[in-house]
Amino acid sequence: MKNATLRIDGMHCAGCAAIVQALLERQAGVKAVEVSHREALARVLFEPQTISEQVLVSAVENAGYRVTSAEVS
Repeated sequence: MKNATLRIDGMHCAGCAAIVQALLERQAGVKAVEVSHREALARVLFEPQTISEQVLVSAVENAGYRVTSAEVS
């Protein structure tokens, strides 16, 4: 398992955070997601053999948000 922390521009309310969370939770290989619009962050626990960091970023950006940084540990 790996953790990804995505810094996201464009989340202005709890509804935006809920959209991002739902998008990420639907991705195969994602085990847990925590999103905060106040911190402009999404924290994702995922299986790197099933899904890549780039797929996570693309899922967020395809919804109209912008990922400004992504850190994986």
